Parts: sequence; structure tokens; C-alpha cells
Amino acid sequence: MNKNKVLLVSIFLLFVFLFSIYSYKVLSSYRAVPVYNWDSDFGRDLYFMNRIIKGDFVLTGPQLSFAGLRLSPYYFYLFAPVLFIFNTWKAVVFANVFLFSAVLSLVFFALSRKYNLFYSLLGVLWISLSSYFIFSARSPGNAMSYLPFLVLYLYAVLWMRLIKDRDLLLLGFLAGVIVNFHPAVLPVVFLSFFAKAFKERFSLKKISAWFFSFLLSFLPVLAFEIKNNFVISKTFLSGRYSDYLGEAGMLAGINAEKIIEVFNISLSSSPFGFYLLFFMLLFLIFSSRERIFFISGLIALLVFVLFGRVVYHYFFPYILFLQILVLYGVLRLNKRVGFFILFFSVFLNIFYFPLQYYVSARTLLSVEKGFLQVLREKDIPKKDLNVMLVNRSPLSAVGWEYRFLLEQNGYKVDSLYEYEKSRYLLVVSEMGEVDFRNLNNWEFKPFASAKLLWKEKAENIIVYFFVK
Repeated sequence: MNKNKVLLVSIFLLFVFLFSIYSYKVLSSYRAVPVYNWDSDFGRDLYFMNRIIKGDFVLTGPQLSFAGLRLSPYYFYLFAPVLFIFNTWKAVVFANVFLFSAVLSLVFFALSRKYNLFYSLLGVLWISLSSYFIFSARSPGNAMSYLPFLVLYLYAVLWMRLIKDRDLLLLGFLAGVIVNFHPAVLPVVFLSFFAKAFKERFSLKKISAWFFSFLLSFLPVLAFEIKNNFVISKTFLSGRYSDYLGEAGMLAGINAEKIIEVFNISLSSSPFGFYLLFFMLLFLIFSSRERIFFISGLIALLVFVLFGRVVYHYFFPYILFLQILVLYGVLRLNKRVGFFILFFSVFLNIFYFPLQYYVSARTLLSVEKGFLQVLREKDIPKKDLNVMLVNRSPLSAVGWEYRFLLEQNGYKVDSLYEYEKSRYLLVVSEMGEVDFRNLNNWEFKPFASAKLLWKEKAENIIVYFFVK
């Protein structure tokens, strides 16, 4: 078998392997670290994707916990066609798995053209079998689904020669799209580009081209601001940013124990000291202009630690940046040394992988069957209807998952800001019987004196129907 055939077979086998690993129990077990309220966020995202499919186009993506900011809705529009074609939320989950698997297979192909085939394969496996990357592949969401695009961006920055202005325009727009998924990635995107510009001695024209296309990616948000009297800017400038910074690293004190915990849960095989050792080794190998990449990685990490919330999934782009920087260096070492480092790293990823997260968990799969049964058996009005969810997470009270299922089945659900206006309320309990006399949340208050028409138990949920 010639070299090209071996390469093609290797790419195909890698894709199948990654797709299988990422798909394992993807619909019934944790897709992300358990502290991340993924199910509620995913339900919200499906709801807006479904609205887009029905012609209600949006100019902004999910509202972020950072000062109520909203960015461009590229994430919604990435997966909305998948939901339209297959008409099931399961397809969105597998589309995310496909995206991660395909991009890593593409990067393996690109690296194998520059380095030894097996050497390149080990490098890609080290990243792809890291626990944070597997969690993200199994968790479509604005806080996770940008990682494949970040891999492509960092590959271009580190391994490609960006000669033409068109290259910088494309790279800048890609950077903007990534940041519009989630702003936690901003220091990584900016610092890696500045390092590239310094190393390659980019002209002012090239740097300007990158910034122009980067800013161009925010046009949907600008259109939304103009249409809505700059509501996002006013909210941010009114002091909401202080809500975020008040809980942030430097103002609240740096919690070293928490940072180490984030490293261990996200990349259990490679704690912080392991990375520092790599950086010390790499710093002795490269020229002064190449070292700027590693300095930028350390600065990005420092910015996150000092000014960012120590939240698990906010940390993922920084871990990915460090991993790819290390891979960039290791692939250029003596083959025997590099092979040992990569093989040992892959072994640690597998041996110490936190299997405790592959356990049965609350998912749409676990609640969909019972809820759809209630919709079939009960006569529920198609409009003037709102939803409330009772479960272990107070962040889930608006019941995004059930809003999506209702909308997908032809119901017009009122906004979460319209409980006062709504005539009917569906209360879905995932915690058994509810004592409404002791329920004091703002979603239920407008219905405190409403009449309970019926309740229905189906599978592991109880549904209550109120009318004013």
C-alpha cells in the first residue's frame, strides 16, 4: 500500500475512532463536568434554533453570564440547519461530535504532511483524548462548540505561513466567530495573533486586515444594538460588569486550590507542574522570536487566573492553547524524545480518565418520553401558555427544554418575561409532588391564586396545569 493510501486509511480510522469515543453513551450520561448547568443551556439553545427554523431570525446569541452581554449568533445558525433536516435534538448532539471528530482528523492530515505519520497521530490523540476535549465534544453549546474552530485557528497561527492579505482577512474573521461563541477565549485569540505578528514581522496593513475582519464578525450585534437603542451597551455600562468582576480572580483573591482542581478535572493526566516542565524545556530550544508564542501562552493563562472566574469550561481554551503550544514544540524535538513524551501523555490521558462522569444523568432523553406522552393525552391550549420547571437547579426554572418540546410540537409558548400576561401555566416537576403553598419563585407568583385543573404523572415527571 502506497503512502497516500496509508494516510487516507489512517484519517478514516482516526475519524471513526474519535466519533465512537465521543458518541459513547452521549444521550444518557454526562456530556460535561457536572457543575456546568448544560441541560438548561442546551434547552435554551434548541428553543432559539427552532425559532430560527420557523423564520424568527435572531441577531444575537445566548445571553452571557458576563455582565449580561450578548454576541453574534453564529452558534445558533451553525446547528439550526441540522435541527431542521433531522427534526430532533439528538441530531444536534451528534453533529457536535462529528464537528470535533472531523476537525481533528483534518489537523492530523495537515500535520502528517509535515511530520512522521505516527508522530502526528500521537499528538492529535493527546489532545482528542483529554477529558475536557471529550466533555466538549459531547456538549453542543456556545461554551464548548467553538473548540474545533480554535484548533483550526491555532494551527493556522503556528504552522501556516500567512503571506497574503486574504489569509489575514480569513484568520481575523475566524477569530471573531470564535470570540462570538464565548468571550472567555479572547485573550487566547489576541495574544496568539500578536505573537504571530511579532514572529513574522507583519506589516501594519496585514495587522489592520486582521482587525478589520475581526470587527466585521460583530456586525449582527451592532445591528441588534441599533434596532434596540443600544440596550446591551447601556446594560453593561450601567454597572453589570461589576457583578462579574466582583467575583473575579484578583478582586476576590486568587484561589490556588480551585485553579488546581480545574486543571485536574479538565485534564487529569497533566496538572500544572507538568505544563511548567514542558515550557522550561521548550524555552531552551527555540529562537527568541519563536519563544514569543510560549510567552503569549503564559500571559493568557495569567490574565485568566487574575481576572477571570475560575469556572471549569471557561478554562478550556487556555488548556487547549497550552497543549497545542506544547505539541508545536514536541513535534520538532528529537523523534525518540518527542515520541516518548507524546506516548506517555496519551497513556496518562487514558489511564487517569475520570470515568465517573460516564454515569446516568438528567438529559432530554430522560424527560422527553413522559412529557410527550402528556401532550398526546391531555388537551392543552396551543397559545397563552407558559412553562415552569421544578428540579434541583434553580437556574432551570423557566424550563427551556420543555419550551423547546412544546414549540416543536406546534404550541406557541409565551416569553419567560410574560408570566403575568399568560393565562395558562404548565408546571413540570422532576422532584415528585410539589407543595405550591411553599413555592415562592417569581415564575409562579402570577399563578399563586390560579386554579389547578389537572395533574398527570408520566415516567419520571409530574405535570400540573393551572389556569387563571
